[in-house]
Amino acid sequence: MSALGERDIGDLSGGQRQLVSAAQALVQEPEILMLDEPTSALDLNRQINLLSVLRRLADERNMLILVALHDLGHALRFTDAAMVLEHGRLIACGPTEEVISPELLRQVYKVTARIEPCSKGRPQLIVEEAV
Repeated sequence: MSALGERDIGDLSGGQRQLVSAAQALVQEPEILMLDEPTSALDLNRQINLLSVLRRLADERNMLILVALHDLGHALRFTDAAMVLEHGRLIACGPTEEVISPELLRQVYKVTARIEPCSKGRPQLIVEEAV
């Protein structure tokens, strides 16, 4: 991040702007942080790094972080609770591993999928096909 501090915001890529915005929010040490698709313009490495930092800070600072994510694999790995909306209606809310289920994925996202633990025991989303 320090390398980006000397650059004009207009010269940054979309992903770099997202990282700068997240850093600006976090440096203020908020009790509650709301982020809308903070990983959408980031490569996979930066997605995992950012979500790992957010997870760690939420735990260390006892901070509430609300994140809108479309990547349900990331939601399964990094969140405690999930809310699923469909056409502006709340469909499900609760612990992430209970909310994101094969049944919900079929109903809301119209896919056949399963959730299995990885070698480290974390839940992994495996999408098999569109229904």
